Amino acid sequence: MIEGMQKHISRGIMAGLCLFWIVLGILTLENSVIMAILLMLNGVVFGFLAFVCKSKNRVVRWFVYIYIVVNIILTFTDQMGMIDWIVLVVYILLIGFLLMEERNPKTNQGQ
Repeated sequence: MIEGMQKHISRGIMAGLCLFWIVLGILTLENSVIMAILLMLNGVVFGFLAFVCKSKNRVVRWFVYIYIVVNIILTFTDQMGMIDWIVLVVYILLIGFLLMEERNPKTNQGQ
């Protein structure tokens, strides 16, 4: 059952990250406009990735992985709080689901 849902899980995680970063950007708007714009832009990119992650194009797939890894690295550049650890776990789970999806040819058919 999880085999057929892998693509939907990874896309759902990315959509959730999209919403998370946009909401966090809106909440940050009062303190720092530049930071808020960057957070919301990160959310928009994750929203875009949720739609293109189903692509079989290798360049697109590599961009998705690189973007997630860059976000993982940026997670460590600030003070690590509880939310940072949760987001880090979500990123790692996302990479795991994407790798499982890529290794299972059934999930790449028909979409």
